[in-house]
Amino acid sequence: MSRKMMALVAILAVAGLVAMACAPGAGTTTTTTTAKTTTTTTAATTPARTTTPTVVTTTTTTRPPTTAPATTTRPPTTAPATTTAPATTRPPTVAPTPPTTTPAINVRALYSANCAVCHGANREGIQGLGPDLRPADLAGDSLEEVVEVITRGKPNTAMPAFQGRLTADEIRAMAQFLKTVNP
Repeated sequence: MSRKMMALVAILAVAGLVAMACAPGAGTTTTTTTAKTTTTTTAATTPARTTTPTVVTTTTTTRPPTTAPATTTRPPTTAPATTTAPATTRPPTVAPTPPTTTPAINVRALYSANCAVCHGANREGIQGLGPDLRPADLAGDSLEEVVEVITRGKPNTAMPAFQGRLTADEIRAMAQFLKTVNP
């Protein structure tokens, strides 16, 4: 192999484009690549009829480390807005709240402050002042009748009217309490 041919093989090896530079059967090229180094060895032989010695050329090229291509972060995409018909829903069902659990009205405290003097602490009634006010004793009276008695009082008895002393909500809560909650 001539010097020009060997130089060409070396140049091709450096560029990473090693190709067979010799005629078929005239030589072999081996390329070994590691992470950073490429070694190319070219051995060329002449045909057997000549007595020219074998020429071995070794070229080592160090390449800079390759880096992965930069990745770009795309902002998350949102699904296109879709229009749907509004769902038909029923309003939630609210269970009636017993008056004893109404946080704004403490019926037991109202009873103690306004009724216990005449009707007793346990609503058992006091002889000559006020009758029993337990649910069993009020079973024959409607809620509205009890609200009316608390609001306007009972003529010709010791029962005063609480309209103006208690709010309408407090009077209704008291009536429900008396009709439904046992002492």
